[in-house]
Amino acid sequence: MKAWEADGLVDELAPEGLDWRDWVRRYPIPALAIAAAVGYLLGRDRGAELLESAGSRAAETLSDSVDQLISSRQ
Repeated sequence: MKAWEADGLVDELAPEGLDWRDWVRRYPIPALAIAAAVGYLLGRDRGAELLESAGSRAAETLSDSVDQLISSRQ
């Protein structure tokens, strides 16, 4: 996932009116702790699904890169 995709996801999930970027700048340690806790809980609950999704995404990205490389050499 690219950084801008993650920003968009957080924007969608955060309550409207919450400037989460400012909150993270002002309170980096609590923000990091919350992110770690959410990541841990997601990993415990949906770890296999996340790994499968990440693997599929990586394979798709690699395939696109190879296709671009091949087409640029022709």
